[in-house]
Amino acid sequence: MEIGAGFARAVWAELDGAHISQAELARRTGIPVRSLRRILLAEVDVKLRSVCVISEALGLHCSELVARAELPH
Repeated sequence: MEIGAGFARAVWAELDGAHISQAELARRTGIPVRSLRRILLAEVDVKLRSVCVISEALGLHCSELVARAELPH
């Protein structure tokens, strides 16, 4: 299942709603800003570990963010 673009949309929505910058999310996750940007632009396949780390940094369970990623936009 390809969720890259949907995942990116879901993360952007969470960032916007929580007023969290990409730099802050990178700090919270330990993912380098450049790598995080590639995930947020859906330029790379996102790994499950990254999905979980990003979800937790946003205060969500992995399954919640994945479910949001699967919703039509």
